[in-house]
Amino acid sequence: MDDIIKIEPNELRTEMQKLRAEGYDFMRSLTGMDWGEEGLGVVYHLEKTATGENKVIKAVTANREKAEPAFAASRCAAGPALPGQRLQRSA
Repeated sequence: MDDIIKIEPNELRTEMQKLRAEGYDFMRSLTGMDWGEEGLGVVYHLEKTATGENKVIKAVTANREKAEPAFAASRCAAGPALPGQRLQRSA
């Protein structure tokens, strides 16, 4: 099983950009989660296609009423949001 890297939502964009620069160029899946008392969040499954190495990124916010702003900075941080698409560098 892949190790899960837990990060704060406001760090999501920076972490995803770092992983893309490290060669993680394939998003296997992106899942929105409701963990009840723990809060709302997202889980990214990424792959470095050159080596087959995988990473799982989890970000959660306990603020259920204003969860969207917590993740707003992460929009498009990793590229396409569809599983199986190659991650594109933005200009």
